[in-house]
Amino acid sequence: MSPEFMAVIGAAIALAAVILSSQRAMRQEIRDMRQEMHQEIGALRQEMHQEIGKVQKDIGDLRERMARLEGLFEGFTKTVPGPQPQAAPSPQPQ
Repeated sequence: MSPEFMAVIGAAIALAAVILSSQRAMRQEIRDMRQEMHQEIGALRQEMHQEIGKVQKDIGDLRERMARLEGLFEGFTKTVPGPQPQAAPSPQPQ
């Protein structure tokens, strides 16, 4: 075998070693990033569930307050003497 052929083979082996090691490092970085993303997504999901729970509780509280107000208005309109308010007639198309 000629020395030029051996030099080409040696260079090819050296390039292959460099490429393989860089690919291995890149795979590890990608794996780390994916794991970090999964952790962040999990944390965001937990935070969203907590916030949604708070919103649902607030809506429930508002529903109770509205029901209390509606009850007060119904009691007020039933105890007021005099003519009861009537619904306004719906507008007729002309």
